[in-house]
Amino acid sequence: MLTRPKTVFAVLAIMLGAMAAGYVAWTRQSANAVPQGFVVANGRIEAQEIDVAAKYGGRIVEVTIQEGDDVAAGAVIARLDSDELNAAIARAEAQLDAARQEQQAAAHSVTERESQLTFTGQELERTKFLSERGYASGELLDKRRSDRQAAEAAHNLAMSQLRRSEHAARAADAEIQRLRAQLDQTVLKAPRQARVLYRLALPGEVVAAGGKVATLVDLADMRMTVFLAGPDAGAVAIGSEARIVLDSMPTRPIPARASFVSPTAQFTPKTVETQDERTKLVFRVKAIVTDARGAPLKSGMPGVAYFRLDEHKEWPAWLK
Repeated sequence: MLTRPKTVFAVLAIMLGAMAAGYVAWTRQSANAVPQGFVVANGRIEAQEIDVAAKYGGRIVEVTIQEGDDVAAGAVIARLDSDELNAAIARAEAQLDAARQEQQAAAHSVTERESQLTFTGQELERTKFLSERGYASGELLDKRRSDRQAAEAAHNLAMSQLRRSEHAARAADAEIQRLRAQLDQTVLKAPRQARVLYRLALPGEVVAAGGKVATLVDLADMRMTVFLAGPDAGAVAIGSEARIVLDSMPTRPIPARASFVSPTAQFTPKTVETQDERTKLVFRVKAIVTDARGAPLKSGMPGVAYFRLDEHKEWPAWLK
């Protein structure tokens, strides 16, 4: 059994320990308290997701990525079977060659018909001259006119064949360009530098037009969406400085800026914990990361975003 002095000493020690712990907690809370001219709200890191999909349907022959891979802009994600397209291009090229040969032959024919048309025109004019002076019969004049009309008809036919061959050549060339563009679409590439979030198809599978092959996440386009009350949201200017502090990295503030403030109010989303908070009207605000400082950011990481309402206010030391 403890004597009275020992009991008093033990109680005092416990009280002093509690007071010390309380002081440390109060000091930390005070140090990280939101100063005047700033506002804070909680949210989660979001990243821009990009679906890589096939423009045309086909069988996948190769998928070059795995989930978690970092890919550069233009890197090959997957390839579709292109045998039929290559055959169609060869057929269209043969049609183009035939059309060009026909065009060349038609051009020669037009040259010949133009020469014949010129000759029959000259013969007609000479016969008219002689007929007017009684040196040529009317029968000969009629024949010259008939020859001139026949030459003109032949010339018109040759011109028509030339135009038709030119149209056929242009159509074949356009078909080749279309098929080659479609052939390019059989190689699916990353539109920008990103990380593979999901691999959605495997070699041997057949995907329809618009079928997704992979989902990428752009780690250079990270943001946090929060919800602020009307007065606070109205004081946040587009482009104003912000800081994001993640739960997993509380001592590593990430520079950001306000990129969007919703012009219309909404009820607080259901992800907010308390029912009282969910019944309030708030405005959606986005903070986009401007300098990750090498932080390993991942989509879905929870944290808070601090917005500076007064640009003349200095950021607290723990948020710089």
